[in-house]
Amino acid sequence: MSKYSDLKMKTFFLNNAYRTKQLMRCAYPLLVILLLLLLQIRILSGFKWWIPVLGIIPLINFSRHLMQTIKDFTFSVELSGESIRVGNIRRSWEEIKRAEVHTAQENEAVVVLYTTQNECLCIPAVIDGLVHIEEILTHNVEDISKT
Repeated sequence: MSKYSDLKMKTFFLNNAYRTKQLMRCAYPLLVILLLLLLQIRILSGFKWWIPVLGIIPLINFSRHLMQTIKDFTFSVELSGESIRVGNIRRSWEEIKRAEVHTAQENEAVVVLYTTQNECLCIPAVIDGLVHIEEILTHNVEDISKT
């Protein structure tokens, strides 16, 4: 039984500055597509075959950034006295066999949890409440290494 068994459930999300940055990364390809459309309609007379071809690249870039942004907006870490949930994976504290705490930047994994099922649960550096998460980990996981 963990020392924090009476801990109420707490949920942590990625911080707002990182989320805003991800939204801006989606806006740039849309701006390029808009400029290409404006170039096709207003400036050039007639249809130019190379304008839609140039529009494919920012469209692919936009879809890639949009998928990452959706994943970032839905990512969360949930802590309770009995378990931890990272993303969509929930494990009890007894299933966490080891934790590594790294110094990292942005979306790099700062906390890596290893489970008894040989899974790696990664918590990124841009999560709100990282200090609180590390404090709870020190009370619930016995093997913690800091690098």
